[in-house]
Amino acid sequence: MFGASAVWNRTSSNRLVASAAAPRPSDRKQYTRKPRPPTRKDPLDAARLISSSDAASDGKQEWLAKALASAGVASRRRCIDLVKQGQVRVNGAVTTDPATRVDPAADVLEVTGKGRLQLTAPGGPELHYFALNKPPGYICSNVSHNAPGKRAADLLQPWLDSWRQQHKGQLPPRLFTVGRLDVATSGLIFLTNDGV
Repeated sequence: MFGASAVWNRTSSNRLVASAAAPRPSDRKQYTRKPRPPTRKDPLDAARLISSSDAASDGKQEWLAKALASAGVASRRRCIDLVKQGQVRVNGAVTTDPATRVDPAADVLEVTGKGRLQLTAPGGPELHYFALNKPPGYICSNVSHNAPGKRAADLLQPWLDSWRQQHKGQLPPRLFTVGRLDVATSGLIFLTNDGV
């Protein structure tokens, strides 16, 4: 009677009642989207938005905290704290903003207690990788939290001493472990200065 296009609904008295079918998609009114404005901006407008400091950097400048960490002063978070405490000078002026842009090849940085820093070229610091067989009794941390045992990085002390003799006046690379091993565990562990 109603055919395949009927829709069955229940009424409040729980009876099935047939009604006309919903319109097919082809019967519905077609809506079209309004055209979107072009997303590409004029290249000259984009060039005008670049600040002079960013334009001058040309990829050679980096954040102050990152430059300090790359130079081996401390971890990046600790370098941020040093900058906020006013213990860092850039070209003779104290700065308290860790996001200050510096040019490692041209700017002179001084840290209280460390003196003048020799920053690396824009290509980045010399990267070192060590595979170490950690014996039991050594911890895999850069900070000795009064824990029993020595640090795994202390096993590389002879190499650090020879590095200091060859690079007088520079801070040695800040080596850290890649991954962790328990104090009582022995095994292969990697140490590097890559990734600060």
